[in-house]
Amino acid sequence: GIGTTSPAALLHVSSGNSGDAVVIIESDADNNDENDNPQLIFKQDGGVTIAKAGLTGDAGTIFTGSLGNAAYFGNDEAAAVQLYTNATARLTIESGGNVGIGTTTPDEFGVGGSFRILSVGGDNPGILNLVDDGTNGSYLQFGNAAGLRRASIHAQNGSDLAFTLNSSNTGTSLTERLRIKASTGNVGIGTSSPNAKLELNVASGDGLLIKSADVSTIKMKGSGGVTDWGFAATYQVAGDFGIYASNSAGGDPITAGTAKMYFTNAGNVGIGTTSPGANLHIGGQEAAAPTAGTVDRLHIQPYSNTGGPYKFKARTVSGSSDFLDMYYGSTHIISYGLNGNVGIGTTSPTHKLQVSGSTY
Repeated sequence: GIGTTSPAALLHVSSGNSGDAVVIIESDADNNDENDNPQLIFKQDGGVTIAKAGLTGDAGTIFTGSLGNAAYFGNDEAAAVQLYTNATARLTIESGGNVGIGTTTPDEFGVGGSFRILSVGGDNPGILNLVDDGTNGSYLQFGNAAGLRRASIHAQNGSDLAFTLNSSNTGTSLTERLRIKASTGNVGIGTSSPNAKLELNVASGDGLLIKSADVSTIKMKGSGGVTDWGFAATYQVAGDFGIYASNSAGGDPITAGTAKMYFTNAGNVGIGTTSPGANLHIGGQEAAAPTAGTVDRLHIQPYSNTGGPYKFKARTVSGSSDFLDMYYGSTHIISYGLNGNVGIGTTSPTHKLQVSGSTY
């Protein structure tokens, strides 16, 4: 007992009712030998289990990787080092170097191998806080021991999140590749000022490539009970491409929709049909034969005249013939019948050429 007449252990140091109880372990008082160092050594199991606390001298003299004049606590065997509070382990450093905060098994997912793992959490959700100085933001960086900086995730002072990469795979210089704007949620690839939810800025090469072993799709779905649209490749036939609209508000435009424009792998284009028989094929069967009816197939607006447009209409007359009618606005110009009759000024020609009105 030092300072006490009732020692509770082999060595008990007490300052009594006042003052600090201080134990000083000093070496190299004359600063003559850097490797005369103060140490506390703990042993058990016949000296097999050893732990140490102290100060290092020259680098690499106490343990592998030790720095010069550094404070340390550790062990010399293949065993863990732990810190605890409230009688519960809080930090565990495994013998292989993996670190667990809130867990004693840092390699929770069995990665194994030569990886160094930091695991935060355990019986409570894990949170890793990177707190900045209010000016420069915080960084999560990736690189190797040789000084190569590979990538960085930077939470900037304005709260934008920037992802940067080392395009040369040498040195420390990084180039921004993706940014998420804090104010709008917009994502920019190749731009730090995206003006849409996703903006791609490409100096050369492909801007967007979508590959699928099945069907490649892009879907545009709105809100408030509107028709949704979509693009699909290789949906109906291998190599085809279609622009689809949902059959009902809010429905899936591809699986529950209709092709409004269709491109075959042969280069034919269908509008209103998925079986275009020519480079441009407009319209499909609107109703079961021989239902009568008329549908506009093509409008062509004049170059400068505000009238019109020129209209081409497909018409079926029940029990008679099919016709192709041409109008200018609401004014009839000419009709061509499936039976070969042509009408100018009349939509019901009964002769090979029938002209109604003034003739010259």
